[in-house]
Amino acid sequence: MHDNEEDLQDLTLPPIKVVRKIGPADTLRAVDHCEEGFIGPCVDLKPHKCSLGSAGRQRSGWSVTARGVWRGCISHSGDAAEAAALLLPVLTTTVELDVCGILATNKADAETLRFVRVSSEEQSTAASILDVGVCTGFRLMGACGHVLTHDADLWMATLSDDSGFQALLRLRPQTHGKGSPFHIDRRTPLGRIEEVWEEVPMVELPQLLRITMSSTSDELALPGMERQRYIVEEDENANLVVNCWRRRDGVDADPVDEAVSGSTKSDALTLEQLMWLDALGALAQTSICAEVPVPSARVRLSDEGMATRSELLSSQSAHGVSTEDAAKLGSLAFLGQYVPVEVLEGEERQR
Repeated sequence: MHDNEEDLQDLTLPPIKVVRKIGPADTLRAVDHCEEGFIGPCVDLKPHKCSLGSAGRQRSGWSVTARGVWRGCISHSGDAAEAAALLLPVLTTTVELDVCGILATNKADAETLRFVRVSSEEQSTAASILDVGVCTGFRLMGACGHVLTHDADLWMATLSDDSGFQALLRLRPQTHGKGSPFHIDRRTPLGRIEEVWEEVPMVELPQLLRITMSSTSDELALPGMERQRYIVEEDENANLVVNCWRRRDGVDADPVDEAVSGSTKSDALTLEQLMWLDALGALAQTSICAEVPVPSARVRLSDEGMATRSELLSSQSAHGVSTEDAAKLGSLAFLGQYVPVEVLEGEERQR
């Protein structure tokens, strides 16, 4: 036994490696100690408590989102709008796209964000905080239809030595819900109108539902639509997704169930934002996006105006019309290759 003990003492053992699984708690601790300001090329903003809000705080953990006010300077000798644009690449680490529960990416693209010059009642308050007579106000906007996770207000004033601008940034998180119904804010000549919009169950539109199902099977197609050739030829993985939305009118406009009651607590969307979310949801239903998130930042709307009922139900040539009308009529022709006029008229009569 004595000899064995001496042999063991002379034996050199390999170092012990300790492997520890990193869980959510470790991630939260790492985030909690991150920089609370917005620091980047020519940009230096730090948390600042004032009458416009509490001191800014970056996202912490999985439930606490960024909010508050930041103050600092943006070093740029040009125009205020150009200086505001320098803040965009830094903001994309905090302000994201709100996809409202759809399987889609939420990373915002700095190229699609812009600060738009606006006037607000709080502009004089911001000027007094910056200790200047007049300041310039901006509001963060995304591409047409894009839904952002935050409202971002920016006020700027020229520094006394003309070396740049002092800036005041306020972020307010927005909550838009996780699906139908949505609160919609429409602006009309008579002012703002708040409405509740909900998705129509496709069983209420049987002919459109059948067209959707026939996009992958000629056996289910409507008579005369089998094996037809389209303006844009499809590949074997293409799907046709039809979604319909309606506005709640009269007594049905008031939230009566738990789902709708939850939507009233959310921030309102515009109709363009509803259409963008609908496009994301449709793409998420296709086979191509069955296993990967929809690249939401790449989905952008193009405003082609409003189509009247007669334009929707009639076939018009886009030749010899204005550019704006040509784009609209081209889209209507694209819709018509999938949905015959007879189907639209039939669904309208049933309703």
